[in-house]
Amino acid sequence: MIYDKVNYTINENWIDIKKVNTFFKEKHEQIRFTEIRKVVVRQAFYEKDKNIGTIMIYTGKSDDVGNKIYSKLIGIKNYNEIANLIEKKANLMN
Repeated sequence: MIYDKVNYTINENWIDIKKVNTFFKEKHEQIRFTEIRKVVVRQAFYEKDKNIGTIMIYTGKSDDVGNKIYSKLIGIKNYNEIANLIEKKANLMN
């Protein structure tokens, strides 16, 4: 499904992802920092010019074949700094 608006909010306990599609249907996802096992950053070639990137968050979920399922924060400015903040809050930093 294609979403017109996506909002990401980080608070002390979780990341809140709110998506609104064309028909104003909302989808909410909350990722608790205690659930996060891995954070990966990516920057596609088309994001480089805009200085944005994608943060991929793994919480231990896998699909039926065993592939890891990542939640994605897409189009994030200062994505490396935000990823570091998430890792810190999730106690993943050494």
